[in-house]
Amino acid sequence: MKHGKFALAIALLAAAAALFALKGPGAPDGAALEVRGGNKYGLYLASIRAELANDIFGLGDIYPAAVRENGDDFLGKSFVIKALDGDADGARADAVADALKNPGGTLPAIYLAYGDFMKKDYAAAHERLDSLGSKSDAFIVKFFKSWTLVALGRYETALDLLESEINNRAFEKIVLVHLALVAELAGDKEYADELCAEILRFKPDLSDIEDIAGFYIRAGRRDKAIRVVSGFVQDVPSSVSALSLLDAVKDGYVPPAVDTADKGLAKAFFDISNVLMRAFSFTNDLYIMYTGMALDLWPEFDMAKLMKAEAYRKYGRGAEYAAALLAIPKESYLYMVSRLNYANYLMNEGGDPRRALKIYRGLLAGNPSAPAPYQGLGDYYRTSGSPERALGYYSDGIARAGGKSLADLHFARAMAYDSLGKRELAAADFESALELDSKNPVVLNYYGYFLVSGGGDVAKGRKLVESALFVDPMNAYYLDSYAWALFKGGDIPGALRMSEYAKSFEPKNPVIIDHLGDIYWSAGRRREAVFEWKKALAELPGAGKSRDLEGLSEHRLGYKILYGLEE
Repeated sequence: MKHGKFALAIALLAAAAALFALKGPGAPDGAALEVRGGNKYGLYLASIRAELANDIFGLGDIYPAAVRENGDDFLGKSFVIKALDGDADGARADAVADALKNPGGTLPAIYLAYGDFMKKDYAAAHERLDSLGSKSDAFIVKFFKSWTLVALGRYETALDLLESEINNRAFEKIVLVHLALVAELAGDKEYADELCAEILRFKPDLSDIEDIAGFYIRAGRRDKAIRVVSGFVQDVPSSVSALSLLDAVKDGYVPPAVDTADKGLAKAFFDISNVLMRAFSFTNDLYIMYTGMALDLWPEFDMAKLMKAEAYRKYGRGAEYAAALLAIPKESYLYMVSRLNYANYLMNEGGDPRRALKIYRGLLAGNPSAPAPYQGLGDYYRTSGSPERALGYYSDGIARAGGKSLADLHFARAMAYDSLGKRELAAADFESALELDSKNPVVLNYYGYFLVSGGGDVAKGRKLVESALFVDPMNAYYLDSYAWALFKGGDIPGALRMSEYAKSFEPKNPVIIDHLGDIYWSAGRRREAVFEWKKALAELPGAGKSRDLEGLSEHRLGYKILYGLEE
């Protein structure tokens, strides 16, 4: 798949179909096939299944044995898996073999060029990428090749190569960012300045803003850097990282410069990995590999550590997740968000809330005006059944954070007031949250549902939920809120269609099922209503003590099942 082999793609799909047909009731999964049979066919099928499921670590457990038994690197993944395992020598040997078997393969060539960079053999890296024939004109090859040219001191040629892709709509912003980096390295500050201004017309991410702010600070224009970061914070007022960068820049922080070709290539791997993650969810193996390569070339690249950590968390790799986060030093503006993320992990997946609370309190001791730790502490007590105690932390955060972005704290305090039945205070905080962050779909949906379900302004609530759906049109919770708004507004047929649609996305959520039952009852479809309420009752134990249950209980559902809704 990675090499664009159509025949292999068809073979993978056919084999997957065969595997799913084979795996009937009681049939072993891929890992069991390996353990029980050890046969090459079982390992082959298990590998394909893991690949199609994007189970990169599961594939890593199976694939080496599959290659050994079958005598063939049939997925072209040996070097990727060894790279993910930290076996650089083995990965390089397999990439060489892959390149010999598939001379036009860009992925092994890029990996080998990275290895040349690590050995400071920049001429070999350039030659390797330049020898890919027609594929040397592909964007990703030209993009990486531009940094081999920088390493060889050929700045003008590197700029020309990047400029040839300046109208590439898919990658135009990335091209502009790297043109600016190369221009600054080449000493053309005026051109770099023009490019930074052009990047800001796009939708830059935090990494881009960090680069632009660093350029302005090095040019003696810290005020300009502060304005740039402030503008970004206004666009993403809930971003702890953006707010931390703004505080750091105001306090004299200078973002690390991309002042070598090695760092430039690291930045290139990081940027491409993020494109892969956003656009192609099945390339998580390359995402983790590329971020790892970026860190090999630039060990102090804290943004790459943060993003690599999140990929590990997605796969439940707690030890690797923690290691990546804890490698971010206290001097970094990303320190705050790294520790907050770790505390959040401990509070939820890690099962260690006591340690999480200690981290929150430690962050507050070091920075008592930071809003996020107050929210972390407040959220813990609110979701643990102590909303009054949570209110204290939220209010302290709002009072002490000064002029910083407080949308999340107002929103959290509104939820605490709502749980205590203090609707007027809740509504005031919802309004404050929206004033500070008017496009936040979570706030829009929650406040809209609050108005609709509590006998408030149903028309306003519906408009708020519609705004949330505009941002995320297939979110089951927003669809459920919209169904409820239609229901409360008297549009039973519309509510029914929307509620069924919401349930199709979240078929086991008891609140969504319960709402569908209520709408069925009001539509005169009594038997279907009772059926849905019974399903909600069956799903209730699995929902635990989620704050999303809205007071739904066995008693309440049991009453509906017996007596229906009051007329």
